[in-house]
Amino acid sequence: MLKKSIYFNIKLNIPFERLMKKIFFSIFLKLNEIFFIFGEIKLNFMKNFMKKITLVALAFIVFSCSTDEEQKSLKPVSIAELAKATPELSTFVAALEITGLTETFEAQGDYTVFAPDNAAFTSLLTTLGYTQLSQVPVSLLTSVLKYHVLNSRVLSSSLTDGQTAATLQGQNITINIDTVVNVTTVSITDANTTTSDSEIGARDIKCTNGIIHRINKVLLPN
Repeated sequence: MLKKSIYFNIKLNIPFERLMKKIFFSIFLKLNEIFFIFGEIKLNFMKNFMKKITLVALAFIVFSCSTDEEQKSLKPVSIAELAKATPELSTFVAALEITGLTETFEAQGDYTVFAPDNAAFTSLLTTLGYTQLSQVPVSLLTSVLKYHVLNSRVLSSSLTDGQTAATLQGQNITINIDTVVNVTTVSITDANTTTSDSEIGARDIKCTNGIIHRINKVLLPN
């Protein structure tokens, strides 16, 4: 009776043990696959996250630098990349996307861009009678953006009072330089004489494909 009982247990437990091993092994493989996929997602997320953080930090440092020496050690980026990483230029970036000009400023080139900040675009929308950037006709917005671009690299040190410069849009802008008590102010007069001058804030931001000067008012062609 005892032998039969032992035999019965052996017959029952061996297949059961093998079955459990197969189940646990299958679960292990699935978990390993899940962890691998999750790890890849997490790795890609961290890579993208760190890239964005790096660009934002870079933009902050670049727009805070006042000398060439302070910018020499910084990682070179394109005009489009730096604009994307600068919160104060988010509307300018949106305008580039709407008009399809983002690729232009991602590619190689030699441009000088007078980039209006967010407050400048808010003022523009009020002037034009719109509440959102998407309401502005694309052709008009394209013309306005091109009016902020010179087809060569121009540092602020090369600008002179009364100087005119032809823009990518075709019309000229006029440079004004005023010095009061050793403080020099550089501003731009556009072709639309009904608007006040736009003052250049952060200057000489060097990118791989050009120069950025940040301005506080959107320039308008005729």
